[in-house]
Amino acid sequence: MLHASCLAAYLRRPHDLRSPAWAYFEHLAVCVDAAWDLSTLSDLALPHVNGPYPPGYPISKKLFERINRASAADRRVNEVLLDVVNMKTHPSVLRSPRFLAGVGRALLPAAAHR
Repeated sequence: MLHASCLAAYLRRPHDLRSPAWAYFEHLAVCVDAAWDLSTLSDLALPHVNGPYPPGYPISKKLFERINRASAADRRVNEVLLDVVNMKTHPSVLRSPRFLAGVGRALLPAAAHR
């Protein structure tokens, strides 16, 4: 879906169709890089994988664990997470203050019952 929106944005602007579409590929790289980052974060969490781990990996792993837990408790968190996993939305939305506040709210009842 993100790939299609990149292509649509590119095609809405006038371009010489005989020349390489570098602007499109540069825009698309943002989506592809995000997909790889998300995929490798999950891969690195597997017990048999031993890295190399990117800077900030422990924090990212803990955050993603909390997002996963919150997605089981909150429909909106789940919808946003599924949109990211299914490449409908860029993963940067998972770091937005509004989304993270929703994750925190979803986890509050779970923390109160421990």
